[in-house]
Amino acid sequence: MDSIEKAFNFWISQYPESYHPLDMERFYEFVDAVAKSKEHIGTDWLREKIAYSENRLNDKQTEDFVHDFERLLDFAQWKMGR
Repeated sequence: MDSIEKAFNFWISQYPESYHPLDMERFYEFVDAVAKSKEHIGTDWLREKIAYSENRLNDKQTEDFVHDFERLLDFAQWKMGR
């Protein structure tokens, strides 16, 4: 869980609302850490983490990231044969 927390905190603390390519890379690295983990991390966990973080994401941005998280995680797990 440490690698997931570290990746999440790095992404959420670096102005994710800008959607700059580097910010998106940090988001993808976070999703990758979740995909590689044996922990079950889902969309409810992500919504809660975003809500309790000192973020600058509004509700629509949060839902957009949650949707992308779910889609990317599904793809990563399919690719890894899970």
